[in-house]
Amino acid sequence: HDTMHASTYPIVLKKLELRPDDCYLDVACGGGKLIAEALKTVDRAAGLDHSSAAVEAARESYASEIAEGRLDVREGDAGEMPWEEGTFDAVSIANAMHIIDDPRPLLREAFRVLKPAGRFVLITQAKEPIEGPLWAPLRRGMALYTDAELTDMLTNVGFTQVEANATSDTGQPGYGIKA
Repeated sequence: HDTMHASTYPIVLKKLELRPDDCYLDVACGGGKLIAEALKTVDRAAGLDHSSAAVEAARESYASEIAEGRLDVREGDAGEMPWEEGTFDAVSIANAMHIIDDPRPLLREAFRVLKPAGRFVLITQAKEPIEGPLWAPLRRGMALYTDAELTDMLTNVGFTQVEANATSDTGQPGYGIKA
């Protein structure tokens, strides 16, 4: 998974257009590799994951960034994020939305913790073209969406300038701005 997941990081970071003064949050951060890439640009970042093992791994790997006050990694529920409203300039969720049964609480929380004009990017697996009987074993248990469904979810939360475009490799980036 690391190689596959890491291949999506440039897509996420390019779309977020991170700046040095941004405060960035990676939801479902795992061991923190996307955060490490973001910290090459931003001065402050945070990560959230439901797995205590992933959080511990990220804390161990990036102990110096945490000690410097540049990184905050927490264990928690993406549907109830432990940060105040308007904390972050940019928020992402990469390669995890397809394992979340109901993404609406996560999307509402991402919107809540963003500052006005904050940017949100997700990347997940697209519903198309991996529908049909040949893909059934692979996608068992995965929550997948069409571009229209993902666009509707982001718009209903309140994001503007929404984009959702499945790529030829079954990836699906989604984007929105908090007006």
